[in-house]
Amino acid sequence: MKRAKKPKDFVKAAEFHGSRSDLENFINENLVYPPPAIQHRTEGTVIVAYAINERGRVVQARVVHGIGDGCDEEALRLVNLLQFKPVKNRHMRTTTNKRIGIKFQLQKQESPVVSYSYQPDASPLPAATASPPDDVESPATTYQYVLTISPTADQ
Repeated sequence: MKRAKKPKDFVKAAEFHGSRSDLENFINENLVYPPPAIQHRTEGTVIVAYAINERGRVVQARVVHGIGDGCDEEALRLVNLLQFKPVKNRHMRTTTNKRIGIKFQLQKQESPVVSYSYQPDASPLPAATASPPDDVESPATTYQYVLTISPTADQ
């Protein structure tokens, strides 16, 4: 007579719908960088601890380590959007506790370069000035400028 196999985990933990990369994609797609954090160029990782109830919903989310400037509130908003697979542990209601780090990093922006050419107007000289002799041609002068525009932190 064969015995029934015991499950590997005595208590099952709630899991996100999908793989780890799906969780990362969900966070990256729904993350909205707060304007004060952009203005102050705030970067870092917010660590959020949360519990998942028997229905797979996030409850009791709290910031363990924050970086401020609205990033903490955005991390809490993201964690509260997460949905997990419901878990039944021997017909008992269980709560799973987890932690997650949400990274806030500004994208590196290259300074735009604008190039243009300028050719002075070839209009006739005013009557008060002497005109060059007819046998000498005035060379066409072209000036080239390169402008580099870079945003400042004050904007």
